[in-house]
Amino acid sequence: MNPWNDIQRPGFPSLSSGLEADFVVAGGGFSGLSLAYYLAKLAPAAKTVLIEAQTLGFGASGSTGGVVMPGTAAEEASGTENAHLFLENFLKAEGIGCEWRMQACSVLSREAGFAGLSNLSWSDSGTLRVKSVVPGGDLNPGLYLQGLIHAAQRQGALIFERTPALSFDRSQQITVRTPSASIKTKALILATNAFNLEKFAHGRHFFALNTFALATEPISKDKLTDAGWKDERPFYTAELPYLWGRTTTSGKIIMGSGLDRYEEAPTPSTAQTRLDDLEARFHALHPAFKNIRVGRRWWGPLCMPRDRLPRILCDPEEPGVFFLGGYSGHGVALSHLFANYLARYLCGDKKALDPIAWALAYPPREGGAWLKRLKTRLVLWAYNKRNWLRP
Repeated sequence: MNPWNDIQRPGFPSLSSGLEADFVVAGGGFSGLSLAYYLAKLAPAAKTVLIEAQTLGFGASGSTGGVVMPGTAAEEASGTENAHLFLENFLKAEGIGCEWRMQACSVLSREAGFAGLSNLSWSDSGTLRVKSVVPGGDLNPGLYLQGLIHAAQRQGALIFERTPALSFDRSQQITVRTPSASIKTKALILATNAFNLEKFAHGRHFFALNTFALATEPISKDKLTDAGWKDERPFYTAELPYLWGRTTTSGKIIMGSGLDRYEEAPTPSTAQTRLDDLEARFHALHPAFKNIRVGRRWWGPLCMPRDRLPRILCDPEEPGVFFLGGYSGHGVALSHLFANYLARYLCGDKKALDPIAWALAYPPREGGAWLKRLKTRLVLWAYNKRNWLRP
């Protein structure tokens, strides 16, 4: 059970009868809700429908720790440098109170040196020290999800929970099939991230991983100071074994690591072992952490492209069907930014994706990467030419 389950959020019915829509978003996490918000805002005359297989925030968005970082997990990629600022502006504009703290992030490394940046010195497969300080911050994911839900509702998006997209096909329009009904739509956006990769033919380009996290009971500021963490900046490591963490406004420590392939989903016993290992690492970081009680532990999936770069893809074999995701652990800010890029494109701004043209190419695999890139661009050109999505 993760610490964000305590956040109150509205419930939504499952889809019980067929309907027609201009846009259907499959997936009710940060990406899907952000996309539904922008589509409904930018095209108020169109009908935007969001369907979620479980409950909103069930996937990676419900298990994230809330560290906010710009850029991508692989490198600084054009169009992503200010993702954290874009998210902050949205939170302010919509009045979403989610304990957002713009306090930068510390990058920790086990390499020698880094004297003077911080007195943080932790033991974890070597000595962890602050290598650099980069832009970013942290937020409460449960409150952020709650704010996204209300924002999408205010713009007029229709939301259905416990309504999985079982399959889709297209003739004149795309037909999305759910357990109880079908939706005819002009565009389907798969914001399911780590789920349904094989079903929707993206498994050869992405893989799903499990991550693990814990939350402590509230601790004193003195203990954080003793551990060299007086600034309370969120952190992540620059190399393996990976570790990330932050404090909360209520004085808890959130810390996480990974990774296991999601296809080999942990049984209760193997998940317990992984979480035990993480807890042992936490207690061994510094003597100040040795006797701190861990209150909750959890695990969940994330989507990892083979080059760790997020993607907006239009399948060459299914024009009008888009995939949005693959944030590789950087999804808190990137998901919102990428949703905005795609929504503007779908609502008629044909240059909206230019700043992230690299994200239109399928992740590399053995051979044929250049051909996939060419096919993707041809599909987008055809999509623009036919102008299917104008209300």
